Amino acid sequence: MSYSQTAFNTDGIPNDVTRKARIEGHLPSIIGGGDWHDVWEGGTQITPEPSDSGAQLLIRSTSGNDTVAGTGVQRVLLLYINTAGETVSEQLDMAGTTGVLTTATDIVSIYDFHSTLVGTNKVAVGTITLKNSLDTILYNQITEGGNKSLCTLRHLRPNDTFYITSIVTSGDTKGTDIMLRSDSTDGGEVYPNVWLFAVPITLTEGAVTPTFSPALEIPGGARVKISARSQVGGGTVSVFVNGWLREG
Repeated sequence: MSYSQTAFNTDGIPNDVTRKARIEGHLPSIIGGGDWHDVWEGGTQITPEPSDSGAQLLIRSTSGNDTVAGTGVQRVLLLYINTAGETVSEQLDMAGTTGVLTTATDIVSIYDFHSTLVGTNKVAVGTITLKNSLDTILYNQITEGGNKSLCTLRHLRPNDTFYITSIVTSGDTKGTDIMLRSDSTDGGEVYPNVWLFAVPITLTEGAVTPTFSPALEIPGGARVKISARSQVGGGTVSVFVNGWLREG
């Protein structure tokens, strides 16, 4: 889909969008040297995804207090895209350090992962991980002291379109480069897993908030994420991507 096929209002927002959409991400420690690292809390340079053929996932916490009767997170919700290109949700009761498998076995991509029920601690006591069924590959996590995953990677359903209107970026290392990346072009062509640079941002003295009118268009079936790099290691980056979703 190209921009010419979409009517925008005076604020640069498409007229036929369905609902607001937002992506939150946090990178707690940049590895120096100038390599790009995805903005998420999982620690690896590139955010892994489950298989395109679908997978069963496993959740567990590093704390026994994140359990149904515990003081931490008692229940979580996983929002995912399945092999049919549908957005599906599943709620799972926590069992502390014991792994709990999803009922679903057709998970292709994780759309969101957050708490829905907590104990007296109000937040996760440990880090709640979402991995493959063998417990060897980390796809997402709710970090200790939080209630929501902070991962910027999103995979759109085939018939959806994401219109990005602004990006809020901040960090504690001057000169950090932040890049919105998608495996789609400005014209709407999708090249799976070919990460094209879309919006370059360099942090200076404070937060940076570029806005877009008309909005940046991410077509159905594409992926989008934020990556960061710095010559100096140890810095942090926080990102909020704001926009609108047209659901097909």
